[in-house]
Order: sequence, then structure tokens, then C-alpha cells
Amino acid sequence: MNTTIRHLADAVAHELNASDLSPAFTAVRRRMAVFAPEELGALTVSVIPIGKRTAKADRTHRWHDFQVDIAVQQRIAGETDAEPLDQLVEDIDETLFQRSSLQILAGPRWFASELITPNDPGFLDELNLFTAVLRVTYRVGR
Repeated sequence: MNTTIRHLADAVAHELNASDLSPAFTAVRRRMAVFAPEELGALTVSVIPIGKRTAKADRTHRWHDFQVDIAVQQRIAGETDAEPLDQLVEDIDETLFQRSSLQILAGPRWFASELITPNDPGFLDELNLFTAVLRVTYRVGR
């Protein structure tokens, strides 16, 4: 995988870890966020480098859009326990938007975000597992 996207994922994890979000967590860059349900007793936040898209900006410049997924996962007792985690996903989105650029990586700027996997009711009903994935795109012009 491209070194830039890995550095970006590390920078996003650093940004999240430096924020004062609640409930508290430690974000970690991973290749995938696949765990057995019994491994998710504690809140797990994974930053996964996804890919890069390049588009023409003008005659001599291109936009490079780098995407990372932020997976928020935890085993919970019931649906009411999901509400603070739903709020956490919204707070993560707002934090990254408000900061726009990253503290430890110059260049990439927040461009877009999308909740691609909202909390799945099937996971809640069958496994008592909260899972939500927020895809964030950072843009660099060159």
C-alpha cells in the first residue's frame, strides 16, 4: 500500500488520540477491522487506509484524494448502549472536519466524509455488537 496513505492513517489516528472525545478510546491504524465478537469488550477504534483517487484539477495539476475508514466497534448489552457510540461517530466526524488539516502531516486537508456503514441492527440483535464505519477523504493538490 502507498506510503502516503499509511502516513495519513497514522496522522488521523494521532489526531483522534489527541482529541478529548467521550467515551475515551485509543485509535490504532490497522489493515482491517476484523475481530471476533469476544475481542470487542472494550471500545475499539480502527483507522484503516483505504485508497487513493486522482483527478485532473487543471491543465498542469491533479487532485489526490486519500480515503481512510474509521471503524468504531464494541460489544454492548443492548440498543440503548449504542446511543453514546452513535454520538461518538458523529463527534469524530465533526472533530476531523473542524480541524481540517492534520497536526503531524502537512498537506492533506479534510475534503469529505461519509457514514458508509451505520450501526447495523442485525449485529446489535444477533451479536450485541455495535459497528459503524466513517469514511473520511483528505485532498492534496499537486
